[in-house]
Amino acid sequence: MSAAEQDITAEPASPGLWGAWWAVAAFSARQTLWSRRAVWALLLLVGPPAIGVVVRSVGAASDPGDMADFYWGVTLQMMLTTVVPLTMMFYCSTLILDEVSVGTIVYLFTRRLSRPAVLMAKFAGTAVPLVAAICLSEFVLFAVSAAGDSGITAGEGAVALFGAWALMTLAALSFGAIFAVLGVLVRRPLVAGVGYLVLCEWIFASTPIGLRKLSLGYHLRCVLKGAVDESQAAGVLKSLLRRADTPPGKCLFTVVAVIVVCLIGSCLVVSCKEFTRAREEQK
Repeated sequence: MSAAEQDITAEPASPGLWGAWWAVAAFSARQTLWSRRAVWALLLLVGPPAIGVVVRSVGAASDPGDMADFYWGVTLQMMLTTVVPLTMMFYCSTLILDEVSVGTIVYLFTRRLSRPAVLMAKFAGTAVPLVAAICLSEFVLFAVSAAGDSGITAGEGAVALFGAWALMTLAALSFGAIFAVLGVLVRRPLVAGVGYLVLCEWIFASTPIGLRKLSLGYHLRCVLKGAVDESQAAGVLKSLLRRADTPPGKCLFTVVAVIVVCLIGSCLVVSCKEFTRAREEQK
């Protein structure tokens, strides 16, 4: 029996279904924090703050306007289009696939929980620590950008930090939901995830026509546009918000709908899908 199986089977029986749900969620959180993927996620998440440190050290930005422009540029161009999607793809696209490959899916499905409940517990246990890590990376980036005499002003700081946290949380949950449904629909979810990112988030998002509305990043920028005073926006932020011409409320509804539809779709697929291969391997 593998270490993962021993970890699950050794878990004391929790009273009620909620206890079992929390046990699976906690097990998934431990997997998220201590898996090999955590190294790659850490490298991704330290990238934006590290770039900020370099910019500070070489003095490339010498006034608050420059640093604010740098902060939003890295937040929207690096965090939103690369760091957050790749981090969520590494984990959420293999929520069930990892358990099938090592055979622990059989043990998870015998913990008095329905299959959708197991999937949602694994998603929650995976998403919560990742969202926390992403927000911590964003905070360090903000702290680097706002430090010193030429830092971001206090008035700009509240909107910049809390707006970015809300944006990163929405982005992480929505990308996580998309990769979760890909993970139960296709045999090679990582390949499908990369294809989705290249086509929708990197190619479509850069087109000047309606195709950019197929990008999740576009809708997230529109949501941000509703929280930022456009008259005070400058540089990179102003340039990106100028192309976000859909009402923020409509885009927020779209993002929430993507999360709900993808998670419900994942639950339906998991409910109908057979895992006979995993059972045969256990025998």
